[in-house]
Amino acid sequence: MKTKIKAVIVAIFLLVCGVVSANDLSLRITNDGYVEAKITLNPNGQDENHRRRLATIDAYRYIAEHIGDLQVTSESKVEDFILKSDDIKLIIQKTISGLEIIDNYPDPVSDSWHSTVRLKIYGRNSLASAILAEESTEVEDFLKPKFTPIIDKDYTGLIVDCRGWNLTEAIFPSIISEDDEMIYSYKNVKRNVAASNGLMGYSDSVDSDVFRAGSKPLIVKALRTSDCDVVVSDEDKDKILTANQTAKFLNNCMVVFVR
Repeated sequence: MKTKIKAVIVAIFLLVCGVVSANDLSLRITNDGYVEAKITLNPNGQDENHRRRLATIDAYRYIAEHIGDLQVTSESKVEDFILKSDDIKLIIQKTISGLEIIDNYPDPVSDSWHSTVRLKIYGRNSLASAILAEESTEVEDFLKPKFTPIIDKDYTGLIVDCRGWNLTEAIFPSIISEDDEMIYSYKNVKRNVAASNGLMGYSDSVDSDVFRAGSKPLIVKALRTSDCDVVVSDEDKDKILTANQTAKFLNNCMVVFVR
């Protein structure tokens, strides 16, 4: 059944474009809530306009093929919601044909062409809002810290340094303690806030592209990852929960995962 769903997604895309083949490609979630497909194409013998068009088409196709594989939580993927929700199907139909092109340029050294397109995950009438429409609107309270460490109460957000671990990107990942307690998930946040902003953003550095966590973030190191979820120590769990009691940065999704 999932194979059929993926075929439907690709078929929707093929009505808009066509098929070519890239020699280098990637799909990532950005800090500001987009799925980006980056394509490097080397279509020898083609003129510049044709190479630009081929690279863009392939970037479109790659998102169409792989959006269903994108993790929503550690237990679900986008295609799981497509199976049960016509709203998700409609969102994908509308967004794939209107993807934003943010990069499209040649590399004179390698004679290749680079193209990046992106699909917005969050916001009004978004993929995230359609997914959360299928979930309960009840907001669960955050855990109480077992111990109350003495920490700065003026933290503006949270950065979890996950470098060195194989972190799978997701729309709604969670933060879990080493004793398997849920610290932070979409269930702790008002659904309209999670749909508008996303639970967190992704960055490749603790020093840049972490604006989401504000000017004075609490920084903790991940003990490990569990698929798309991040595991932190019990000590850091208490730091996070204590700081959030005052600053409310988890409530407002002021979180960044450094991958």
